[in-house]
Amino acid sequence: MAASLKIPVSIPRTFRFQRSSGRRLLPALLIIAALAFPLWHLHEMNRDFHLPPTHNDLISRWAGTRAALQGQDPYSPGVTQQIEAVADHDSTEAFAYPAYFVVLLAPFASLSWKTFSLIYLIGVVIPALLLGFWLSTRLLHLPITREKSALVAVLALSSWPVFWALRMQQPTLLASALILIACFLLSRNHGLSAGFLLALATFKPQLALPIVLWLAFWACIHRRWTFLASFAVTMALLLSAAEIIVPGWFPHWLASAHAYQNRFGDLPLQSLLGRPLSVAVVLALAAWSGWRLWQMRNCPAFSPQFGLAAALVFSVTVCTNFTQPMMIYNQLLLIPGCMLLVLTPRPAGNGLPIIVYRTAQFFVAWAFISVPVGIVAEALWKHPTVCDLLPFRNPLLPFLIALFLLLTATRAARSLPTASV
Repeated sequence: MAASLKIPVSIPRTFRFQRSSGRRLLPALLIIAALAFPLWHLHEMNRDFHLPPTHNDLISRWAGTRAALQGQDPYSPGVTQQIEAVADHDSTEAFAYPAYFVVLLAPFASLSWKTFSLIYLIGVVIPALLLGFWLSTRLLHLPITREKSALVAVLALSSWPVFWALRMQQPTLLASALILIACFLLSRNHGLSAGFLLALATFKPQLALPIVLWLAFWACIHRRWTFLASFAVTMALLLSAAEIIVPGWFPHWLASAHAYQNRFGDLPLQSLLGRPLSVAVVLALAAWSGWRLWQMRNCPAFSPQFGLAAALVFSVTVCTNFTQPMMIYNQLLLIPGCMLLVLTPRPAGNGLPIIVYRTAQFFVAWAFISVPVGIVAEALWKHPTVCDLLPFRNPLLPFLIALFLLLTATRAARSLPTASV
């Protein structure tokens, strides 16, 4: 038999260059599109709803901080009138944050509003969010490279909840970034810095309290006393400084927070299910989550289960917070759960896990697709109240992400030690 003839095949360099260039071009085009569509939609929102630059959520906190440093009560009706004057009467919201938020903003109070808002967005929030999203991929132990982690962080930054929060200059941006970074630091045994950052994030107590309770419980079990001491000392310093600047602030803040809750008193599912049924669903979700977290209480810090537990707490926090469609920025905390949904293998078998998995993936995709769909629909039919608000209408997403994480935690809990506290 004749010997087989092997002919060496060489791929032309031009072809190799074109193929590698194509692989690099696709992520670049994806990022450009992901950034361009929300920017254009924000332009339409500003035009159709007549939103001036002073129509945002940070200006009331900035004005309240300046008033507090001048010896005034930031929760008083007089300061609320000052806020309305600064905001050109486009914001009637009072200073509803704990007084120690004044301590955080005090170093910038002497700046003009334009300078402060620019520093807040470009110098603080955007870098902190990018870092928080990138570290979340490490916290969750996602099976991707560092370069792809950076791409995921940029795509997360371009999601509509983040873009709307940036437009409204929402303090939720800063609180979410601090929480994400703190969780990563704790998972790497940096308890001192984790406790410090987590204490700073409590200026948004409705977002920070659930993860604070879970991490404090976990830290007690694992004897992470440095983390607990750092958190306690930082909180004591913040509260003491707040009492010095705004004496007797706590009851005034409670009254302001109560009024705020009455103003935004709907659960995310309430528009679909009504109040009684949505309350029942939220209570069942919270109870199921508490049970799963109890089962995962022995998870080591540097483990996928630790990140999964944090993502579960974040998603349940969004599901249980009172909200309205325009407060979609609270869904920033869903991003770690969305990362797990999109970047991990699908669950084995059939039935409920697969149904939840596929449905949740659809709603995550819709969160991005709804923005260009809204732009095209507004251009064709000129119905801004319907088309422009399309990206805000995704109330099922928090519930589906939480349900997916609960089903994932059910499998994860079986691989953990069962030693009791």
